[in-house]
Amino acid sequence: MFESFELSNSLYIGCAICSFLASFLLWKNAGDYFRLANKLLAAFFFFTGYCVSSYLLLLTGWMKAVPFLYKSAAPVNFLILPSIYLYLRVVIFNLPTLRKKDWWHFLPFLLSVIDLIPFYSIPLAEKRQLVAEAIDNLTNNYLNHNGILPFWIQYLARVLQSFIYLLAIWHLLLFNKIARELLFKPSAYYSHIKEVKGWLLTVSSWMTISFCGFVALVFFVATNPEYAINGQSVVISSFILSFSTFALCIHIFLHPLVLYGLPNIITPSTNNDQLFKMIVDKPVKSTVDKRQLESDWNAIESLILLNKWYLTKGIAIEELANELKIPSRDLSFLINFHKNERYQDYINRLRIQHVTDQLKNKTSETMTIEAIGNEAGFGSRSTFFAVFKKHMGCTPKEYLKKLE
Repeated sequence: MFESFELSNSLYIGCAICSFLASFLLWKNAGDYFRLANKLLAAFFFFTGYCVSSYLLLLTGWMKAVPFLYKSAAPVNFLILPSIYLYLRVVIFNLPTLRKKDWWHFLPFLLSVIDLIPFYSIPLAEKRQLVAEAIDNLTNNYLNHNGILPFWIQYLARVLQSFIYLLAIWHLLLFNKIARELLFKPSAYYSHIKEVKGWLLTVSSWMTISFCGFVALVFFVATNPEYAINGQSVVISSFILSFSTFALCIHIFLHPLVLYGLPNIITPSTNNDQLFKMIVDKPVKSTVDKRQLESDWNAIESLILLNKWYLTKGIAIEELANELKIPSRDLSFLINFHKNERYQDYINRLRIQHVTDQLKNKTSETMTIEAIGNEAGFGSRSTFFAVFKKHMGCTPKEYLKKLE
């Protein structure tokens, strides 16, 4: 069952692992960053990983053990480019939700599922035979379809869909007026915008390269249906797909700030307007602008410290942002940009500062250490002690002894 591994197998394994790992981390942390955008990006990596894993099962012969999964990835292929296109659009235009008409992007996936219903309905024994034929000669994987429509319809549809989406992606990045202003107009957050711009261009470039590899493979199969395709025959296309996925994952790990998207700081309409003089549209031309940028954040942090919202137990970023009258996504971006911290780490640091101030003021003479931690907003003793040791390098009791 388990045939020898070839270069293409190794490439696909690495691609699948990276894809699923990136998908998990993005989905898990989506609430801390740009939620909708990063869930779409997580979906993109998951779809890619699933399709790659399915093909890997054929290359290695392992599909014999799970024949019910055969061709389950065929419709999923139609979700890869729509998810990355929607991701780019959400990032560029700072969209909080998808529009109702955006669900039409998933229509090709649904049609593909409907087309393959006859195949999914065949007995498992017959499916095992088809899997054995596909493993013996990968050409059969492309030519055998068993759907409602001829086999070549789905491949032609994928090529056309990819071509259309890539045109839409590059048009969105290079020719859309609003996108050009957001991506290419200098601003106070130019360094961050430059990173995001580079990331969006990187994603689009690798998607284009992968598309070229896929088209080359489909063209090869279409013009040489009698040729016995094997792992070596698809090594070039597999290398392109695998390396592009590696490149995207590595880019994210090296530049996590791109996950905060483009800044969309909104001036609040409250009595504190004078404290929120955001300059996202002001070019950085001098140190004065940089000082202004820092003072804008200082104004926000001053309100946080003045009102001590961080002492509220379990305060979510949405609640704090609501108190500040700015979008939660913008608050998350500002904390990361200016403090290089995630929201929860920032809040915990302020809480620990409050605790240490209390200990220095000898509050522990009238309150227990646990009570001070509870007052600081920590939900439990264990969490309080763990966070305190993380920030201070010792337990609260050890810190108190140092003060004596």
